[in-house]
Amino acid sequence: MYQFHPLVGIWKEFRGEFRRCLAKENPPLQLMQAWMTGGERTCFYSEAVLPEVAGGLGLRVEKELLNIDWALCLPVSDEFSVPVIFVESENIAGGADQEVRKLCCVSAPLRILITVAEWDEVEGVWPNGGNKTKMLHGWQEIVRHHAKTWPCPSLLGILVGELSRDETRLRFYSYAIDPAGEVVADFPDDVLIEFKITSAWPAPKSPLP
Repeated sequence: MYQFHPLVGIWKEFRGEFRRCLAKENPPLQLMQAWMTGGERTCFYSEAVLPEVAGGLGLRVEKELLNIDWALCLPVSDEFSVPVIFVESENIAGGADQEVRKLCCVSAPLRILITVAEWDEVEGVWPNGGNKTKMLHGWQEIVRHHAKTWPCPSLLGILVGELSRDETRLRFYSYAIDPAGEVVADFPDDVLIEFKITSAWPAPKSPLP
């Protein structure tokens, strides 16, 4: 059951439920199918992941609340619920600045961006190098600008999916940015979950006639 904790506690609970949900399948056949297109990934989060995450936290999902993809809400009466977690999904991390700006404009203990990128900065993993430092710093700057103008005591959680070039490793990285724009140091391991892909990738779904 969801209970109010310090901000880092809320993020740890969300991370734990997100990881538990993904880890139910190994190999992750549903996730592999969802990885075929951005639209299928968004649908996978919407239908298979976030309702279960919300249930584990004692919350319920509302879609497109305030034009944000999902809100995980705490029921406070039979007719009313209050957003506790806002979630935005962006399938191209290079275009996620707008989603981060949007998340910075809403009030809730936790705002989360789920995205996809060539992330790993180990030399040779990606031909042009990974994007971790550049993108994280950019999102931190957005949080700092908002904090200077109108401070909000909230965490920004970041979940980044990455499929290796040879399609044999699928990872999700996890970070939290505090209200001052600093990366929270409570999480020594960037990698939230990793799958070794040994089975064949599913064929893309045929378009409807």
